[in-house]
Amino acid sequence: MGWAKKQMMEQQERGYGSIDKSVCEDCVGDYALKQFITDNGDEGTCDYCNSEGVCIDVESLIGKIMDGVRFEYEEAVECMGIEKGEFIGADTWDTYDLLYEVLGPDMELNDDLLDDIVKTVNDTTWCERDPYQLRESKEKASMWTAFSQMVKTKTRYVFFRMPERDKYQEEAAFLILDHISDEIERLGLIKPLPSGSRFYRGRMHDKKTKIELAKDLSSPPHEKAKSNRMSAEGISIFYGADSAKTAIAEIYDSRYRFATTAIFQNLYDIQVIDLTQIANIPYPSLFDEERRGYRESLAFLRELNDNLTRPIESMESIEYIPAQIVAEYFRFLYTYQGKSIDGIIYRSSKVEDGVCYALFFNQSQCLESDPKSLFPDLHTQMMRMDESSIGTNKVEIDMQLIKMY
Repeated sequence: MGWAKKQMMEQQERGYGSIDKSVCEDCVGDYALKQFITDNGDEGTCDYCNSEGVCIDVESLIGKIMDGVRFEYEEAVECMGIEKGEFIGADTWDTYDLLYEVLGPDMELNDDLLDDIVKTVNDTTWCERDPYQLRESKEKASMWTAFSQMVKTKTRYVFFRMPERDKYQEEAAFLILDHISDEIERLGLIKPLPSGSRFYRGRMHDKKTKIELAKDLSSPPHEKAKSNRMSAEGISIFYGADSAKTAIAEIYDSRYRFATTAIFQNLYDIQVIDLTQIANIPYPSLFDEERRGYRESLAFLRELNDNLTRPIESMESIEYIPAQIVAEYFRFLYTYQGKSIDGIIYRSSKVEDGVCYALFFNQSQCLESDPKSLFPDLHTQMMRMDESSIGTNKVEIDMQLIKMY
Protein backbone atom coordinates (compact mmCIF):
# COMPACT_ATOMS: atom_id res chain seq x y z
CA MET A 1 0.00 0.00 0.00
CA GLY A 2 1.39 3.41 -0.99
CA TRP A 3 2.16 6.06 1.65
CA ALA A 4 -0.45 8.49 0.28
CA LYS A 5 -3.19 5.87 0.32
CA LYS A 6 -2.25 4.74 3.81
CA GLN A 7 -2.33 8.33 5.06
CA MET A 8 -5.73 8.88 3.45
CA MET A 9 -7.13 5.75 5.12
CA GLU A 10 -5.78 6.83 8.51
CA GLN A 11 -7.32 10.27 8.04
CA GLN A 12 -10.66 8.71 7.14
CA GLU A 13 -10.55 6.40 10.16
CA ARG A 14 -9.76 9.07 12.73
CA GLY A 15 -11.97 11.68 11.09
CA TYR A 16 -9.50 14.50 10.48
CA GLY A 17 -6.41 15.32 8.50
CA SER A 18 -3.00 16.77 9.29
CA ILE A 19 -2.05 20.34 10.19
CA ASP A 20 1.38 21.62 11.12
CA LYS A 21 0.60 24.37 13.65
CA SER A 22 0.85 24.91 17.40
CA VAL A 23 -1.54 26.63 19.80
CA CYS A 24 -1.31 27.88 23.39
CA GLU A 25 -3.95 27.70 26.15
CA ASP A 26 -4.75 31.41 25.82
CA CYS A 27 -6.36 30.70 22.45
CA VAL A 28 -8.98 28.36 23.93
CA GLY A 29 -11.62 29.15 26.53
CA ASP A 30 -12.91 25.73 27.54
CA TYR A 31 -11.33 24.73 30.87
CA ALA A 32 -10.76 21.09 29.89
CA LEU A 33 -9.04 22.02 26.62
CA LYS A 34 -6.88 24.52 28.49
CA GLN A 35 -5.85 21.82 30.95
CA PHE A 36 -5.13 19.41 28.11
CA ILE A 37 -2.68 21.90 26.58
CA THR A 38 -1.05 22.60 29.95
CA ASP A 39 -0.65 18.90 30.77
CA ASN A 40 0.55 17.74 27.37
CA GLY A 41 2.24 20.73 25.72
CA ASP A 42 5.84 21.92 25.45
CA GLU A 43 7.50 25.29 25.34
CA GLY A 44 7.04 26.93 21.97
CA THR A 45 5.47 29.73 19.94
CA CYS A 46 1.74 29.88 19.32
CA ASP A 47 0.86 30.20 15.63
CA TYR A 48 -2.33 32.12 16.46
CA CYS A 49 -1.28 34.79 18.96
CA ASN A 50 2.53 34.59 18.56
CA SER A 51 3.04 34.31 22.31
CA GLU A 52 5.82 32.22 23.86
CA GLY A 53 4.85 29.53 26.34
CA VAL A 54 3.38 26.06 26.63
CA CYS A 55 1.88 25.03 23.30
CA ILE A 56 0.51 21.87 21.76
CA ASP A 57 0.25 20.82 18.14
CA VAL A 58 -3.19 21.57 16.74
CA GLU A 59 -3.52 18.01 15.48
CA SER A 60 -3.41 16.69 19.06
CA LEU A 61 -5.96 19.31 20.13
CA ILE A 62 -8.26 18.19 17.32
CA GLY A 63 -7.94 14.62 18.56
CA LYS A 64 -9.05 15.76 22.01
CA ILE A 65 -11.97 17.71 20.57
CA MET A 66 -13.12 14.83 18.40
CA ASP A 67 -13.01 12.47 21.38
CA GLY A 68 -15.46 14.81 23.09
CA VAL A 69 -17.60 15.15 19.99
CA ARG A 70 -17.97 11.37 19.73
CA PHE A 71 -19.04 11.18 23.38
CA GLU A 72 -22.37 12.78 22.46
CA TYR A 73 -22.50 12.63 18.65
CA GLU A 74 -21.94 10.10 15.90
CA GLU A 75 -21.93 10.03 12.13
CA ALA A 76 -25.47 9.88 10.82
CA VAL A 77 -24.57 7.37 8.12
CA GLU A 78 -23.85 4.79 10.83
CA CYS A 79 -27.20 4.94 12.61
CA MET A 80 -29.91 6.89 10.75
CA GLY A 81 -32.40 5.97 8.09
CA ILE A 82 -32.36 7.65 4.68
CA GLU A 83 -35.33 8.56 2.55
CA LYS A 84 -35.00 10.23 -0.85
CA GLY A 85 -31.36 10.96 -0.11
CA GLU A 86 -32.06 12.68 3.24
CA PHE A 87 -31.50 11.47 6.79
CA ILE A 88 -34.84 11.15 8.57
CA GLY A 89 -36.20 11.02 12.12
CA ALA A 90 -33.73 13.20 14.03
CA ASP A 91 -31.75 16.43 13.83
CA THR A 92 -28.47 16.43 11.94
CA TRP A 93 -25.57 18.87 11.51
CA ASP A 94 -22.71 19.02 9.06
CA THR A 95 -19.22 19.41 10.50
CA TYR A 96 -19.24 23.18 9.99
CA ASP A 97 -22.50 23.72 11.87
CA LEU A 98 -21.62 21.28 14.65
CA LEU A 99 -18.27 22.89 15.40
CA TYR A 100 -19.25 26.50 14.75
CA GLU A 101 -22.84 26.74 15.91
CA VAL A 102 -23.38 23.92 18.40
CA LEU A 103 -20.01 23.47 20.13
CA GLY A 104 -18.20 26.67 19.18
CA PRO A 105 -19.70 28.96 21.87
CA ASP A 106 -18.59 26.59 24.66
CA MET A 107 -15.13 25.89 23.24
CA GLU A 108 -14.38 29.63 22.87
CA LEU A 109 -11.58 29.08 20.38
CA ASN A 110 -9.53 31.69 18.63
CA ASP A 111 -11.37 32.44 15.35
CA ASP A 112 -8.45 31.43 13.12
CA LEU A 113 -7.93 28.28 15.17
CA LEU A 114 -11.58 27.30 14.79
CA ASP A 115 -11.35 27.92 11.05
CA ASP A 116 -8.33 25.63 10.80
CA ILE A 117 -10.04 22.90 12.86
CA VAL A 118 -13.16 22.96 10.69
CA LYS A 119 -11.04 22.72 7.55
CA THR A 120 -9.05 19.80 8.99
CA VAL A 121 -11.95 17.70 10.29
CA ASN A 122 -13.64 15.52 7.69
CA ASP A 123 -16.84 17.01 6.30
CA THR A 124 -19.62 14.64 7.31
CA THR A 125 -23.14 14.65 8.74
CA TRP A 126 -23.50 14.27 12.51
CA CYS A 127 -26.38 13.38 14.82
CA GLU A 128 -26.77 12.85 18.55
CA ARG A 129 -25.79 9.40 19.79
CA ASP A 130 -28.70 6.97 19.57
CA PRO A 131 -30.65 9.60 17.61
CA TYR A 132 -33.97 7.77 17.88
CA GLN A 133 -33.78 7.63 21.68
CA LEU A 134 -34.30 10.47 24.15
CA ARG A 135 -31.20 11.74 25.88
CA GLU A 136 -30.93 10.54 29.47
CA SER A 137 -31.94 13.92 30.89
CA LYS A 138 -34.93 14.20 28.58
CA GLU A 139 -36.00 10.62 29.26
CA LYS A 140 -35.97 11.22 33.01
CA ALA A 141 -37.72 14.56 32.58
CA SER A 142 -40.39 12.71 30.62
CA MET A 143 -40.70 10.15 33.43
CA TRP A 144 -41.08 12.98 35.94
CA THR A 145 -43.82 14.55 33.84
CA ALA A 146 -45.62 11.21 33.60
CA PHE A 147 -45.24 10.64 37.35
CA SER A 148 -46.53 14.13 38.15
CA GLN A 149 -49.58 13.67 35.95
CA MET A 150 -50.24 10.24 37.45
CA VAL A 151 -50.25 11.38 41.08
CA LYS A 152 -52.24 14.53 40.31
CA THR A 153 -54.92 13.01 38.13
CA LYS A 154 -54.94 9.21 38.39
CA THR A 155 -53.56 7.58 41.54
CA ARG A 156 -52.10 9.31 44.58
CA TYR A 157 -51.86 6.70 47.30
CA VAL A 158 -51.16 3.33 45.70
CA PHE A 159 -48.92 4.29 42.77
CA PHE A 160 -46.08 2.26 44.29
CA ARG A 161 -48.08 -0.94 43.67
CA MET A 162 -48.61 -0.21 39.99
CA PRO A 163 -46.93 -2.81 37.70
CA GLU A 164 -43.44 -1.76 36.76
CA ARG A 165 -43.67 -2.83 33.15
CA ASP A 166 -46.05 -4.19 30.61
CA LYS A 167 -45.83 -4.57 26.87
CA TYR A 168 -47.33 -1.11 26.33
CA GLN A 169 -45.25 1.02 28.68
CA GLU A 170 -41.65 1.76 29.40
CA GLU A 171 -40.15 1.92 32.88
CA ALA A 172 -42.84 2.64 35.45
CA ALA A 173 -43.13 6.36 36.07
CA PHE A 174 -42.86 6.08 39.86
CA LEU A 175 -39.33 4.69 39.53
CA ILE A 176 -38.32 8.28 38.85
CA LEU A 177 -38.02 8.64 42.63
CA ASP A 178 -35.11 6.19 42.63
CA HIS A 179 -33.53 8.01 39.69
CA ILE A 180 -33.79 11.31 41.55
CA SER A 181 -32.00 9.89 44.60
CA ASP A 182 -29.31 8.36 42.38
CA GLU A 183 -28.62 11.70 40.69
CA ILE A 184 -28.62 13.57 44.00
CA GLU A 185 -26.00 11.17 45.34
CA ARG A 186 -24.00 11.36 42.14
CA LEU A 187 -23.74 15.14 42.31
CA GLY A 188 -22.98 15.24 46.03
CA LEU A 189 -26.06 17.18 47.13
CA ILE A 190 -26.40 15.47 50.51
CA LYS A 191 -24.66 17.32 53.32
CA PRO A 192 -24.62 17.51 57.13
CA LEU A 193 -25.89 20.48 59.10
CA PRO A 194 -24.12 20.68 62.47
CA SER A 195 -26.05 21.15 65.66
CA GLY A 196 -26.61 24.81 66.44
CA SER A 197 -27.45 25.80 62.85
CA ARG A 198 -29.93 28.70 62.74
CA PHE A 199 -33.35 28.70 61.10
CA TYR A 200 -35.85 31.56 61.11
CA ARG A 201 -39.57 30.97 61.49
CA GLY A 202 -42.33 33.53 61.49
CA ARG A 203 -46.04 34.07 62.01
CA MET A 204 -48.30 36.82 60.67
CA HIS A 205 -50.82 38.34 63.08
CA ASP A 206 -52.79 41.45 64.02
CA LYS A 207 -51.56 44.22 66.26
CA LYS A 208 -53.21 42.89 69.40
CA THR A 209 -51.78 39.38 69.23
CA LYS A 210 -48.61 38.64 71.17
CA ILE A 211 -46.40 35.74 70.09
CA GLU A 212 -44.03 34.66 72.85
CA LEU A 213 -44.06 30.88 73.14
CA ALA A 214 -42.17 28.26 71.16
CA LYS A 215 -45.38 26.35 70.43
CA ASP A 216 -46.75 29.41 68.63
CA LEU A 217 -43.74 29.65 66.29
CA SER A 218 -42.74 26.01 65.90
CA SER A 219 -44.05 23.51 63.39
CA PRO A 220 -47.87 23.54 63.55
CA PRO A 221 -49.85 20.83 65.33
CA HIS A 222 -51.08 18.19 62.92
CA GLU A 223 -54.66 19.44 62.98
CA LYS A 224 -53.52 22.88 61.77
CA ALA A 225 -50.91 21.76 59.24
CA LYS A 226 -51.94 23.00 55.80
CA SER A 227 -50.88 21.72 52.41
CA ASN A 228 -47.50 23.21 51.59
CA ARG A 229 -44.65 22.82 49.15
CA MET A 230 -43.11 19.75 50.79
CA SER A 231 -45.93 18.47 53.02
CA ALA A 232 -49.56 17.46 52.60
CA GLU A 233 -52.40 18.74 54.74
CA GLY A 234 -52.31 17.26 58.23
CA ILE A 235 -48.59 16.49 58.06
CA SER A 236 -46.50 18.77 60.26
CA ILE A 237 -42.93 19.62 59.31
CA PHE A 238 -40.65 22.54 60.16
CA TYR A 239 -40.41 25.22 57.46
CA GLY A 240 -37.57 27.64 58.14
CA ALA A 241 -35.54 30.25 56.29
CA ASP A 242 -32.08 31.78 56.26
CA SER A 243 -33.32 35.19 57.42
CA ALA A 244 -36.31 36.95 58.97
CA LYS A 245 -36.94 38.65 55.62
CA THR A 246 -37.19 35.36 53.75
CA ALA A 247 -39.32 33.79 56.48
CA ILE A 248 -41.82 36.66 56.35
CA ALA A 249 -41.91 36.70 52.56
CA GLU A 250 -42.75 33.00 52.53
CA ILE A 251 -45.66 33.34 55.01
CA TYR A 252 -46.93 36.80 54.00
CA ASP A 253 -50.68 37.23 54.40
CA SER A 254 -52.14 40.56 53.30
CA ARG A 255 -54.82 40.34 56.00
CA TYR A 256 -52.22 41.09 58.65
CA ARG A 257 -49.65 43.84 59.12
CA PHE A 258 -47.42 42.33 61.80
CA ALA A 259 -45.02 39.41 61.83
CA THR A 260 -43.16 37.85 64.71
CA THR A 261 -40.04 35.86 63.98
CA ALA A 262 -37.62 33.80 66.03
CA ILE A 263 -34.54 31.67 65.55
CA PHE A 264 -34.66 27.90 66.06
CA GLN A 265 -31.56 25.73 66.32
CA ASN A 266 -31.16 22.00 65.79
CA LEU A 267 -29.97 20.15 68.90
CA TYR A 268 -28.23 17.37 66.96
CA ASP A 269 -26.32 17.03 63.72
CA ILE A 270 -28.73 16.40 60.86
CA GLN A 271 -28.42 15.32 57.22
CA VAL A 272 -30.18 17.19 54.43
CA ILE A 273 -30.48 17.39 50.65
CA ASP A 274 -29.28 20.77 49.41
CA LEU A 275 -31.05 21.65 46.17
CA THR A 276 -29.63 25.18 46.26
CA GLN A 277 -26.24 23.82 45.20
CA ILE A 278 -27.54 22.66 41.83
CA ALA A 279 -27.20 26.17 40.39
CA ASN A 280 -23.61 26.37 41.69
CA ILE A 281 -22.39 23.19 40.00
CA PRO A 282 -20.64 24.19 36.77
CA TYR A 283 -21.85 22.34 33.72
CA PRO A 284 -19.06 19.88 32.87
CA SER A 285 -17.17 20.36 29.64
CA LEU A 286 -17.77 17.85 26.88
CA PHE A 287 -13.97 17.48 26.82
CA ASP A 288 -13.63 16.72 30.55
CA GLU A 289 -13.25 12.94 30.53
CA GLU A 290 -13.69 12.60 34.30
CA ARG A 291 -16.83 14.73 34.72
CA ARG A 292 -18.64 14.82 31.39
CA GLY A 293 -20.68 11.81 32.47
CA TYR A 294 -22.46 14.19 34.87
CA ARG A 295 -23.78 16.39 32.09
CA GLU A 296 -27.08 14.57 31.74
CA SER A 297 -27.51 14.22 35.51
CA LEU A 298 -27.05 17.93 36.02
CA ALA A 299 -29.33 18.85 33.13
CA PHE A 300 -32.10 16.69 34.60
CA LEU A 301 -31.73 17.97 38.17
CA ARG A 302 -31.69 21.58 37.04
CA GLU A 303 -34.98 21.08 35.25
CA LEU A 304 -36.42 19.13 38.18
CA ASN A 305 -35.30 21.76 40.68
CA ASP A 306 -37.01 24.49 38.66
CA ASN A 307 -40.16 22.39 38.70
CA LEU A 308 -40.04 21.68 42.45
CA THR A 309 -39.36 25.26 43.52
CA ARG A 310 -41.35 27.35 41.04
CA PRO A 311 -43.89 29.80 42.49
CA ILE A 312 -47.38 28.39 42.91
CA GLU A 313 -50.08 30.91 43.77
CA SER A 314 -52.51 28.59 45.54
CA MET A 315 -51.17 26.87 48.66
CA GLU A 316 -53.92 24.25 48.15
CA SER A 317 -52.88 23.57 44.57
CA ILE A 318 -52.49 20.00 43.40
CA GLU A 319 -49.29 21.25 41.76
CA TYR A 320 -47.58 20.64 45.12
CA ILE A 321 -48.42 16.94 45.18
CA PRO A 322 -45.36 15.63 43.24
CA ALA A 323 -42.97 17.62 45.45
CA GLN A 324 -44.77 16.39 48.57
CA ILE A 325 -44.28 12.79 47.44
CA VAL A 326 -40.59 13.43 46.75
CA ALA A 327 -40.21 14.82 50.28
CA GLU A 328 -41.95 11.80 51.82
CA TYR A 329 -39.79 9.45 49.78
CA PHE A 330 -36.63 11.02 51.21
CA ARG A 331 -38.12 11.25 54.68
CA PHE A 332 -39.27 7.64 55.06
CA LEU A 333 -37.81 5.40 52.36
CA TYR A 334 -34.33 6.67 51.53
CA THR A 335 -31.12 6.49 53.54
CA TYR A 336 -27.65 7.72 52.76
CA GLN A 337 -24.64 6.00 54.30
CA GLY A 338 -26.97 4.34 56.77
CA LYS A 339 -28.58 7.58 57.95
CA SER A 340 -32.00 9.00 57.23
CA ILE A 341 -32.60 12.34 55.55
CA ASP A 342 -33.83 15.09 57.88
CA GLY A 343 -34.88 17.71 55.37
CA ILE A 344 -34.51 19.53 52.07
CA ILE A 345 -32.97 22.94 51.38
CA TYR A 346 -34.34 24.91 48.43
CA ARG A 347 -34.38 28.42 46.97
CA SER A 348 -37.13 30.79 48.02
CA SER A 349 -39.61 31.63 45.28
CA LYS A 350 -40.35 34.94 47.05
CA VAL A 351 -36.95 36.47 47.81
CA GLU A 352 -33.99 36.56 45.44
CA ASP A 353 -31.12 34.55 46.94
CA GLY A 354 -33.37 33.56 49.86
CA VAL A 355 -32.99 30.01 51.17
CA CYS A 356 -35.73 27.85 52.66
CA TYR A 357 -35.56 24.70 54.77
CA ALA A 358 -38.15 21.94 54.97
CA LEU A 359 -37.01 19.91 57.98
CA PHE A 360 -38.90 16.74 58.83
CA PHE A 361 -39.71 17.66 62.43
CA ASN A 362 -43.26 18.04 63.73
CA GLN A 363 -44.38 20.30 66.57
CA SER A 364 -43.57 17.91 69.40
CA GLN A 365 -40.00 17.63 68.07
CA CYS A 366 -39.64 21.40 68.36
CA LEU A 367 -40.73 21.55 72.03
CA GLU A 368 -39.44 20.24 75.32
CA SER A 369 -41.09 17.03 76.47
CA ASP A 370 -44.01 17.25 78.83
CA PRO A 371 -42.98 15.56 82.10
CA LYS A 372 -46.64 14.76 82.70
CA SER A 373 -46.96 12.75 79.51
CA LEU A 374 -47.31 8.98 79.74
CA PHE A 375 -44.11 8.28 77.80
CA PRO A 376 -41.74 11.25 78.22
CA ASP A 377 -38.68 9.13 77.44
CA LEU A 378 -40.00 8.39 73.94
CA HIS A 379 -39.90 12.07 73.02
CA THR A 380 -36.81 13.42 71.24
CA GLN A 381 -36.58 17.16 70.93
CA MET A 382 -34.77 18.07 67.71
CA MET A 383 -35.23 21.86 67.58
CA ARG A 384 -35.14 24.57 70.22
CA MET A 385 -36.26 28.18 69.95
CA ASP A 386 -33.90 30.94 71.09
CA GLU A 387 -36.28 33.04 73.19
CA SER A 388 -33.95 36.04 73.03
CA SER A 389 -34.32 36.12 69.23
CA ILE A 390 -38.06 36.81 69.17
CA GLY A 391 -38.87 40.03 67.31
CA THR A 392 -42.02 41.63 65.91
CA ASN A 393 -42.07 43.76 62.76
CA LYS A 394 -44.67 45.78 60.93
CA VAL A 395 -44.78 44.50 57.38
CA GLU A 396 -45.81 46.17 54.13
CA ILE A 397 -45.67 45.06 50.53
CA ASP A 398 -44.23 47.50 48.01
CA MET A 399 -43.56 46.24 44.48
CA GLN A 400 -43.36 42.69 45.86
CA LEU A 401 -40.56 43.63 48.25
CA ILE A 402 -40.89 43.07 52.00
CA LYS A 403 -40.29 46.15 54.16
CA MET A 404 -39.91 45.74 57.91
CA TYR A 405 -40.16 48.63 60.34
